[in-house]
Amino acid sequence: MPMFEARQLSCRKGAHTLFRHLSLQLAAGDILHVRGHNGSGKTSLLRILAGLARAEHGSLWWQGVAQAADGAEQRQRVGWLGQRPGFKDALSAAENLADCQALHQQPPSAGAIRLLLQHWGLQASAAQASADLSQGQRQRLSLALLQLRAAPLWVLDEPFNALDEPGCTLLWDMLQQHVRHGGIAILSHHAALPACTAQLWLGSAA
Repeated sequence: MPMFEARQLSCRKGAHTLFRHLSLQLAAGDILHVRGHNGSGKTSLLRILAGLARAEHGSLWWQGVAQAADGAEQRQRVGWLGQRPGFKDALSAAENLADCQALHQQPPSAGAIRLLLQHWGLQASAAQASADLSQGQRQRLSLALLQLRAAPLWVLDEPFNALDEPGCTLLWDMLQQHVRHGGIAILSHHAALPACTAQLWLGSAA
């Protein structure tokens, strides 16, 4: 049985249909790479799959169970990374990670936070406000927060944006580790990626 399914999804923006009758099935260990031209609906699709937006038609299924149309059940199991950072600019990187631990009712662990900061190359700037970090550092912090949450389904909108080559390597290693432990990842990226188990191209639905 597929772990995650989307059945017959359709999405419209104004008078324009972005996609229709779109279905997919993903099992534990899968990485789905979503591609398409600008305006083809990649972000719209990812937001629907993450439970952050409603499709015009269609449904989401998790382990054979249909998910509520309002997306509330789906959001509980999704680690989302979008174009806007999911952290507080006024807090430092270390404080944002501690905040994430508390939000998801994880035992507070300064050691785990220190290791994450070191892993993502943020230890030197751990105490400064997140608003003052570079774009690449902000993306690294977003990925550290995703890693800390440990959700089974990751939905990532252009996660390689702003990362340098070492950052891209860290992200790819993180994705591989996630799916090796039974997770699923869905991500958009404009270029080809190695070792993805599935690819979806969004074109014109007109």
